Amino acid sequence: MTFKRYPKTYSLRFSLTRNVFDRLLRANQVREEYQHAYHFLNKATQIIRDLKEDFSWDEFENRFFARQQKTGPVDFMESLSEYAEKVKQEGRIKTFQSFHNTISRVRMFHKNKRLPLHQLTTEWLSAFDASLREEGLRVSSVGIHTRNLRTIFNWEISKGRVKQEYYPFGKNKYKPPSSTRVKKALTYEDVLKIFNHVPASTTGSRCRDMWIFSYLGNGMNIKDLALLRYENIVGEEIHFVRAKTLRKTMENQRQIQVHLHPQMKVIIDMWGKSKPEPKSYIFDIMEKGPYSPLQECRNVNQAVKTINKYMKEIGRKLELSKLPTCNFARHTYSTVLKRANVPIEVISEALGHFSVKTTEIYLDSFESDKRAEISKLLL
Repeated sequence: MTFKRYPKTYSLRFSLTRNVFDRLLRANQVREEYQHAYHFLNKATQIIRDLKEDFSWDEFENRFFARQQKTGPVDFMESLSEYAEKVKQEGRIKTFQSFHNTISRVRMFHKNKRLPLHQLTTEWLSAFDASLREEGLRVSSVGIHTRNLRTIFNWEISKGRVKQEYYPFGKNKYKPPSSTRVKKALTYEDVLKIFNHVPASTTGSRCRDMWIFSYLGNGMNIKDLALLRYENIVGEEIHFVRAKTLRKTMENQRQIQVHLHPQMKVIIDMWGKSKPEPKSYIFDIMEKGPYSPLQECRNVNQAVKTINKYMKEIGRKLELSKLPTCNFARHTYSTVLKRANVPIEVISEALGHFSVKTTEIYLDSFESDKRAEISKLLL
C-alpha cells in the first residue's frame, strides 16, 4: 500500500513454502488459501473507503488488526499470526522471520486445519517434534519452533484467553529440545595470526578489520557495530546500548563502555566516514538513513554474510584451528579474558549480559596445554 508516496507492507497472516503450495495444488486446495488472501484485501479496501480523507496509517492499522471478540476457543494459527505481526510492527524482524517459519511448519504438519489452543497437547507437540526430525531438521531448529509455540501459549495465558490447566509444557510434559552449543572461540595464537595477516583484496582487509573491531569492542555483534555513530565515541571510550536490549525498560538497559583500543582508532580512520558528524554512522554498513527495520535487518545480514565469507577464507589460508565467523569475535573475546583469569562477573558486564549464566555459554573450555598445566597442580 502507498499513501502520500510512502509505501507500507502488511503480512496476510499466512504463508506457503514452495513444497506446501505444490502439495495444495495437487490436492486442489489452493482456492482456500486464495479466499483467505481475498478476505484481507477486501477488508483493507473497505477500511480505506470508510476513512476517505481521514485516512492515516495509525487509524488504518487500528482497524485492520483489530480482533473481534470470539466466544469460541482461541485458534492457535490465528494466535501465531497475530503474534508474528506484533513483533514485526515492533521492528523485531528476526523474531518475525522465526515465527513466520514456524507458521509454515505448523500448517504443513496440521494440514491447514483449525487448531484450537487447548488441543495443543503434550501428545500433539511430541508428534510435531518427531515430524520435524523426520524431515531432517537439526535439534536446535526443532527447539526454536517448539519454543515459539510455548511463547504463544504463555502469551495467550497472560491475556486470559486460555486456562493454565491446558499448559502442555514443563515437568513431566513436553520440553523443547536444546542442543549442546558449539564452542566458537579461537585460541590467542589464532587471534594474533589474524591481526598480522594482510589480505590480498580491499574487501578482505575491510572484513578482517570489522572482525577485529568487533573482537576489541567487547565482542560487540555486527548489528551494534553497524549502528555505531560518532556521538557514541566519548573521549577514549565508545558508549552504546545493545540493540538486542533496546526493548527493555529504560531502567533495565545496560550501557556498554568500551575502551577505544589504538587499533580500533586505526580502523575508524581507515574505514570510517571522511566527514564525521555526531549523528552519522561510523561505518558504511547503514550509510544514509533512516531505515525501516526490515531494510536495517537486510543490511546487517548482508554485512555478516560478506564478513563470514572472507573470514573463512582467511581461516583456511592461515590454517586456523577453526574457521572464524562473526560470532567467533564475541566468543573469543570472552574466552581470552577467562583464560587470563579475568573474573566472570567482569566479563559478563563487558558483554552486556544481565546474567552470569548467559556469559557461561560463551566461555570455551581451556586448551589441552592449559589442562595439562592445571593437572600438575593436583600433586
